[in-house]
Amino acid sequence: SERFEFEGAAAPGASIGVIAPVTRSFCGACSRLRITADGRVRPCLFSLEETELMDLLRHGEGAEARDARDSGAPRHERAERALDARVARVLVRERLLDAVWSKQAGHGIREPGFRQPERTMSAIGG
Repeated sequence: SERFEFEGAAAPGASIGVIAPVTRSFCGACSRLRITADGRVRPCLFSLEETELMDLLRHGEGAEARDARDSGAPRHERAERALDARVARVLVRERLLDAVWSKQAGHGIREPGFRQPERTMSAIGG
């Protein structure tokens, strides 16, 4: 970020900080993934690729909801739903690993063939 001081401001030393969108390339050391508001994982803010997670996250419901729903269910139905939830957790893990491994060493914003993603940061909940 870069700081600017206001001359003649009521508060001495008043300043504002500006964070430029791309101040320096740090992609090679970046270990972040972005989870969008609609349940997708994007390996980079500038990535065109997104991995769907919402379907699996909704399928692998929490323990309280499952216990409340299963209280009167036959044992075989409870076991089947528990297996489905475990499978969903494994699939979430696999999809997250796919997103991690698809992460590029850089976003390529300064490359001639760079394409801006259709969904901007504000559109994905960032």
